Amino acid sequence: MKKDLSEMTLEELWQLFPIILRKHNPEYREWYLREEENIKKAVGRNEVRRINHIGSTAVEDLLAKPTVDILLEVDDNCDIENMKEKLKKAGWTLTSDLEKVADYITFIHEGKILLSAPKNELINEYGILHCKHSQFRNMGYCFCNDGSNVHSYYNHF
Repeated sequence: MKKDLSEMTLEELWQLFPIILRKHNPEYREWYLREEENIKKAVGRNEVRRINHIGSTAVEDLLAKPTVDILLEVDDNCDIENMKEKLKKAGWTLTSDLEKVADYITFIHEGKILLSAPKNELINEYGILHCKHSQFRNMGYCFCNDGSNVHSYYNHF
């Protein structure tokens, strides 16, 4: 029985797609730009809030897997299920599940590690708050389990 890529475990994906690092290829940027255009055509330009080339192929002179990673951001009122269907029909495989993406997550800002922990710890112990700076300040102080102040993380941005 064949499994769909989205149903495979990380170990199964590694067997199918072993991680091979290569010297930076200047064509990565062109690949991204082509795919950015394909995504916008598939879902509609007005549905895309922001789209970025991310990962190791986005950094010149860095060894990378020859896979161009793309982050697609949409507005809160976007019909996500409809967008997923449009992307699948256009031949895309979507990875939005942290279970299939990473075992360990590190948040880096301006070269400084702000937070780094195993994925499961982050999922169980932390959250991401999306709001304006003024809204955050009006909430008062929030504290992490270790007693540190969440506001100190926010001030890094």
